[in-house]
Parts: sequence; C-alpha cells; structure tokens
Amino acid sequence: MQADMTNYPYVDIAVLDTIRRPFAAGDALVIVSHDLSNVVWANGNGLELFGLGRLEAALSGEAALDDIQRRQIAGIVPNAAEERMVHLRFVQGPQTILLPVHVSVIALPDDVEAVLLRIPAMALNNRTHTGDTLEAIRNAGSHAAFIKPGARLISGAEDLAALNIDPDDLARMMREVSGENDRLVKRPLRTAYGEMPAALARLTDDDGLHLLVVIEPDNIETETGSTAMEREIAFDAV
Repeated sequence: MQADMTNYPYVDIAVLDTIRRPFAAGDALVIVSHDLSNVVWANGNGLELFGLGRLEAALSGEAALDDIQRRQIAGIVPNAAEERMVHLRFVQGPQTILLPVHVSVIALPDDVEAVLLRIPAMALNNRTHTGDTLEAIRNAGSHAAFIKPGARLISGAEDLAALNIDPDDLARMMREVSGENDRLVKRPLRTAYGEMPAALARLTDDDGLHLLVVIEPDNIETETGSTAMEREIAFDAV
C-alpha cells in the first residue's frame, strides 16, 4: 500500500525501528510518499537540508525534491527494499554541495509504503549548518526534548522549562515505556498549567535515549484543564 496524505502522529513515526536510531543519531531524515510527490514526515535537519521550511507547510503538499533529485531517486526506488545510496546536490547559500543520500522503502503505520531519505550526521558535519533535529516538532503549542535515564534532559531543556514538569513524573513515565513492546507511552503529564497530553518514545537501548513530546491544549491560557474531546485531538497530534 502506498502512502497518501495522511498526517501521522510525529512520535509514532519517530519510534519506528527504521527511524528511531538514525533520528537519535542526528541524521537528516525526510520521508516522502512512494511516488516521491509529497512529504510525509521529517526531522529538523531534514527540513533544513531540503529547504522545506516548517513541517506544517511541508505536510500540506509541498514537494521535497527538485526535478533532478526526483529523477535520480526514482531510478533506484524499485530496488530499494534494502537501503541504496545516491549522491544528490543541495543548495547551501551561494553554492551547492554533494551529499550521500541513503534511500529505502519503509513501512509506515497501517503498512503504508513510503520512501525514507537519510543523510548521515557524519556527512553533515562541517559541510552544512543543520538545525536542531527537534525543531520540526516544536511550534507555539508543542514542546520536545531528548531525555536520558534519571529523567535527565540533554536537549530541549529550555523548551520545557516553562512547563515545570516534575522529574519524578518523567522518571515514572520512563519506567512505563521500558516495558512497552512498541517503545511508546502516551498519557497526561502534570505541568504548571495543568495536565497536558504527552508522549514518551524509547529511541535507543544502549544509552537509554528517549524522546518526550508535550502538546498544549488550545485552551491552556483560559482554563487549567482540557475537555475530553480536546484531549483526544491533542493525543492524535502527539
């Protein structure tokens, strides 16, 4: 089954076995539909490298590839059940650079097929100014951070500071996700503004890297809680 324009919850994609390790490593990642026409998902590094701007705009139907890039990738997609590599040119300021792009066909939730474009972090170092890999998630109503054992924030601490989340609650959530086969837990999390929908994804086992995403209900400024419908909508977005 090929990918359509479905907007998948961000964390549901980030925690997939084909995504979570390169995501944790800081690779630039963009997932496009099987016909290469639309963006399905991306991290911050991928958005910046491909010149896609904000994730919301990219998901609205913006093409990720120029004509030359699309022709090069289209030639190897039929044989990309296993990862293949192609070199593509990217515009960086007044010049273009050539980078290795690893291409593979992956299965999204509901067994939908899509194409993953991955540029290793080591290929980006000293050659491009890549953005925060979590920048794709953050907007006016969402917060994201990387967490390690002990509820230690290693990236995104500033983004979460205003929420004043209790470290004990984070530690409890980390214990919960350690027993989940799908490596993901979603539940309300107490903040300075009341409970908010949150998701915690266990990305790696060797160093215990987790991804935390917290979504603000639309009525956070006027009420301490959210309605059942608003919670359901917010969880769909996490």
